[in-house]
Amino acid sequence: RPSRPAVAAAESLARANGWDQPGLWPSQLNEVLGSGPVKLGTLSLAGPRIELTADDRTGGAWLLLKGRDGATIKIAGAWSVPNVPERAALEVHRLPAAPLLMILGVPPMDGRVEADLSFTRAQDPPLTGRLTVSDGQWGAFPFDLVEVRGAGTPGRGFEFSAFRVSRGEELAAGGAGSLVLYPERELNLTLSVERLQLGYLSPLGFVTAADATALGKIVVSGDPENPALDGSLLCSPGAVTPSLGCSKLALTAGRLDFTAHHAALTASLHDLAGAPVVVTGTAEHARLLLKTFALSISAPS
Repeated sequence: RPSRPAVAAAESLARANGWDQPGLWPSQLNEVLGSGPVKLGTLSLAGPRIELTADDRTGGAWLLLKGRDGATIKIAGAWSVPNVPERAALEVHRLPAAPLLMILGVPPMDGRVEADLSFTRAQDPPLTGRLTVSDGQWGAFPFDLVEVRGAGTPGRGFEFSAFRVSRGEELAAGGAGSLVLYPERELNLTLSVERLQLGYLSPLGFVTAADATALGKIVVSGDPENPALDGSLLCSPGAVTPSLGCSKLALTAGRLDFTAHHAALTASLHDLAGAPVVVTGTAEHARLLLKTFALSISAPS
């Protein structure tokens, strides 16, 4: 049987087309509106499902909104619309990330968001909780998961007590920091890079593939949409394929140094015959997208 919202929509459309009740609406409307519960027309209604449901954690009711692809929003609290809520609890599951990030005043990004947030107007800062974005991308660098925990004020700024980013076996990094949104946007993250396959840095132009890894610390600062990177990563031995059509080489030692929007690579390698090779390179990036790069491969003197 059609849902109640669909029936209400059909009746409204029928009245707008001359149906004055009681009795059947005009037969010329049957193709679109149908003529009974088993003779449905082409009218359909797509939209969220709204429920009120109990939750043991609050001892009261939650407003539950369900959308497509498992998207869910749960809201509870005291909210005298249109005023700012006195208090509110918000759970979000599998929602497109951009709308919620924009509500918080944060630059939007692709991906799906999960969140568990608590807002208390009398508290400073009023918002606390956890937020994760999955299957997104920052500049040229994709990620499986970005997770932040902390507190802040929407549209003003947030302090991150924990920040983690990961990408399969290629990247794992964590740390803490802050994001200021007003009067100027400024990001400040100090990250410990626990695992980084050099192949993940292929957008910088140094390598096309690599299973060699690097560890170190990176500070991400400035405009969140065009951040500066500062710090160093030390490379561990492994296989590396430099750019410019080179064959696979064996990395013995190397380092990556980042200064603002500049990156530099210095690496010692061996070719298939065991002869030593030195690779040096530089790259310039903006908005975490490559602008220029230069790579030099030579035998040590």
